Amino acid sequence: LKYRGFLTKVGQAASIKAGELPRPWVEELQSLQDELPVSSYKEVRATIKRDLGRPLEHIFSDFAERPVASASVAQAHVAHLKTNGRKVCVKVQHKGVASMVGTDL
Repeated sequence: LKYRGFLTKVGQAASIKAGELPRPWVEELQSLQDELPVSSYKEVRATIKRDLGRPLEHIFSDFAERPVASASVAQAHVAHLKTNGRKVCVKVQHKGVASMVGTDL
């Protein structure tokens, strides 16, 4: 969980302040925009089961193992609902983020 939590969000906000902060700072912080690690598929499955009360395969007919995006708080996966086949984007919070935000503040 090296790159998670409130302080990462602050770094992301600072990374877009070109002209307001020293250039080396902005350049160093820019990796926080799109180079954050992803949670494992095993963790994603466990989070969905815990938060939604059912296994992933009971809700979705298919679920992309690889996220389309990952940020400091969550990552996004493309899936299709089992009930109607609708394509959806499922945002899954990284494990431990809620408690980390409390610690950061």
